[in-house]
Amino acid sequence: MFKKILIANRGEIACRIIKTAKKIGIQTVAVYALADKDALHVKSADEAVYLGDSLKDSYLNSPKIISVAKLTNAQAIHPGYGFLSENSDFAKACEKANIIFIGPSSDVIELMGQKDAAKEKIKSLGIPILPGYHDANQDPKKLLEEAKKIKFPILFKAAGGGGGKGMRIVFHEDEFFEKLQAAKRESFASFSNDKIIIEKYLENPRHIEIQIAADEFGNVVHFFERDCSIQRRYQKILEETPAPNLSDSLKEKLYEAAIRIVQTIGYRGVGTLEFLVENESFYFMEMNARLQVEHPVTELITGQDLVAWQLMIAASQPLPCQQNKIKLQGHAIEARLCAEDPDKDYFPSSGKIQYLRWPTVLRVDTGVCEEDFVSVQYDSLLAKLIAFGKTRDEAIDHLMQGLDETFMIGLTTNRNFLKKIISSKDYRQAKLSTQFIPLHHEMLVQTHSLPWNILLPLAGIFLLKTLQKSHVSPWEVLQGFQLHGEPEVSFYFYHAHDTLKVNFRSVAPYYCTSPSFENEIKIEKIDYFPEENRLSIDMLGEEFQAHIIKREEELHLFYKGEYASLTLTPSFSENEEFENENCIRAPIPGTLVAILVNEKDHIKKGQALFVLEAMKMEHSILSPRAGVIDKIAYKLKDKIEEGAEVIIFEN
Repeated sequence: MFKKILIANRGEIACRIIKTAKKIGIQTVAVYALADKDALHVKSADEAVYLGDSLKDSYLNSPKIISVAKLTNAQAIHPGYGFLSENSDFAKACEKANIIFIGPSSDVIELMGQKDAAKEKIKSLGIPILPGYHDANQDPKKLLEEAKKIKFPILFKAAGGGGGKGMRIVFHEDEFFEKLQAAKRESFASFSNDKIIIEKYLENPRHIEIQIAADEFGNVVHFFERDCSIQRRYQKILEETPAPNLSDSLKEKLYEAAIRIVQTIGYRGVGTLEFLVENESFYFMEMNARLQVEHPVTELITGQDLVAWQLMIAASQPLPCQQNKIKLQGHAIEARLCAEDPDKDYFPSSGKIQYLRWPTVLRVDTGVCEEDFVSVQYDSLLAKLIAFGKTRDEAIDHLMQGLDETFMIGLTTNRNFLKKIISSKDYRQAKLSTQFIPLHHEMLVQTHSLPWNILLPLAGIFLLKTLQKSHVSPWEVLQGFQLHGEPEVSFYFYHAHDTLKVNFRSVAPYYCTSPSFENEIKIEKIDYFPEENRLSIDMLGEEFQAHIIKREEELHLFYKGEYASLTLTPSFSENEEFENENCIRAPIPGTLVAILVNEKDHIKKGQALFVLEAMKMEHSILSPRAGVIDKIAYKLKDKIEEGAEVIIFEN
């Protein structure tokens, strides 16, 4: 076995490889770009070497990586996935440098990396492939001629690589040339090769893949199948094993096809064969000659460490066990947590992770930690959240719980999007296809109004308990006053251009009111666990639990998978003196940054009138009464003193 390996990758896969290497006593060398100098994989490895600033100068810099491997006396290089993992030139360069490439030979990578050549090879074995065109002639008129033979809809795919790059669906002839040029541009940008192949487009198939391993002694095994049908933009976001609602006879045909392909091409290592499945028919799609992102689900149901298998095979050891020893137990589902906004067409999110807590009920494979800065320079994947259960339903329940217990502040993620998918009726019933997200798009992007009658009492009680814990009386600090002998206090929050107010009276039990909801709420019981940032209150006849974090003046509330950020504004009293005045005064000193009304406007009680900026925060000021505006006494950018008359009503 190796004494030391270099990992030519970053993020969660680099951390995953380091974990297994440490477990079996192999030293690790990490490489990194400038943006990753403080990354988790750099901290986790035994050694770390800086490569360069840009992607080209770092993770794609083959000569530099090989040079670092020699310098650090690494015997082998693990490429992870992406970057150089399926680059035959890199594998060949490793071979020439007498450094073991942890993966298949450069010849096999080259064969299976060219989709056109790979499909012709598979076709010669009698394994079904989709009707298509894979030849070298790329004349647009010739391509259109072939597309007509195949019949629309058709799919353009990059001949030189995968990952959804260069893919375009063409439903009609009139969009053929426009999408062809787009596919060629993206293909060339991704793989320096603009060759396109054409396939018949199946409109509602499933994406099924077979995990295999093969050694240099002719031994081949499979680790059953995975369903990877839930995709956005041709990229997987939910994977599971075993594939539900797939007949045993079809599974056996897929296993047999995968093993025959591997044996024919002389594959060595861990790899995956991908197929499209429609009813009882299947079609070879492509081979991934590397470790897949979704390999953890297979590990959970078989109890095997696939990274350890890779290392043993690369070290010229035979497979650690044969097919009859690989057993399937239970069900596993993986969700890819990404820094992106599904409501904004999956627009990437970047920024500093201000707070991070992972769930304990799931396996979490990640390459980020609290205080990390996430850049848009790399893939948006933050972590893989993997659930296991005795049954599929149990695995879904565990994943639901784990998503609810995933807390991250500082980035927009697809957490709620994932939760909506797995909580849908069709997902529960395993009605899976590659069109699942488009078919359920309206439901998945539907925004829900936040339950203020739950969140505001939780936020207010959290603040009261926080002040009590600091041995400060909230009734003294927060402008409380006596109302019929009972103490009362108000909190003001700023959220999405609105100011929200919540009032509490009495001490035990509390009674809560707010203009944001109708009825007074009695809070029966409070349990606060500061070390867990967890608050539980009994109200409205049931128990409500939230994870709440305060960062300066920001309150971050996680409630049943929903997230809300509230800014605590300086408190002020809307007492009768102000309410009966013929004007609206500035409750705090600040700069007037927005005027939301005009003179002569008829306004309603509670309507937002203007916005003051104070302490680098904006505060929307609401009207305590209805009326007609006679005069606005200040203009934008004016500095205003506390108590100054800003808006004057008509008599």
